[in-house]
Amino acid sequence: MSDILDSSLGVAILSLLIGVLITAVVTKLLGKTARLTYSTRTDRLALAANDPIFGSVKVTWRDKPVRNLHMVSLTIENSSSHDFEDVDLKIYTGNETFLLSERTSIENTPFIVTWSDEFRERLAVAPQGAPTPEQMREYNHSREYRVPVLNRGQVLHFTYLCTRPGDDAQPAVFVSTLTKGAKLVYQVRLRLIHGVPVQFSAVRGSVVSFLVVVACGLWLQSIWIASAISMSVGLFAQSIGAVQYKGERWLRRLIAG
Repeated sequence: MSDILDSSLGVAILSLLIGVLITAVVTKLLGKTARLTYSTRTDRLALAANDPIFGSVKVTWRDKPVRNLHMVSLTIENSSSHDFEDVDLKIYTGNETFLLSERTSIENTPFIVTWSDEFRERLAVAPQGAPTPEQMREYNHSREYRVPVLNRGQVLHFTYLCTRPGDDAQPAVFVSTLTKGAKLVYQVRLRLIHGVPVQFSAVRGSVVSFLVVVACGLWLQSIWIASAISMSVGLFAQSIGAVQYKGERWLRRLIAG
């Protein structure tokens, strides 16, 4: 290595290889398909029952009896380094799950997520008229939205009141998109440390703790100082990992523009 560094030709070749490597990494970051992550959470609100000993429980929605009521919360995040325009999203269910009502929002903004023009036109009802069976079927099993701008790091929230007339199982609500250059990826909801999933912060924190222990063993003569530093890093390993994860995301956004 010392001979290579002492040679002008060797330094030039080494610099060329490093430049090619950096260019390949940046090109991959810029050209890869952007990831839109989504997660769901279901809470049971009420369950009708008719027990001869403990009594009966009646569940109604708009004065109509239903078997059960569930609240489904769906979150979509643009976790990529790209900004999107005119993002089309389709929320849909199986035949067993019925969507009753909804609430949408764009995190940290006063705006909501609105229906697409096509979906609104299909569900349009004439004044003093009533929706057709086809319109009711589409409304009960799907929603279509268009987001004019979805910036990097932005989060969309969708909340639905659902019911399953045939059974008391958990309702199934799905999301899909045909947006060019975007891929929807399901993300299991996990416990967070400073806003970072534990599985990410724990791994990074463990690696940092190991490197600190090795460094203390190599360069610190006092066993007490080495032990104190290692113990302190171990106690806050997950927090350190969360900070490292956020730093990685910031650096990736900086490189990818």
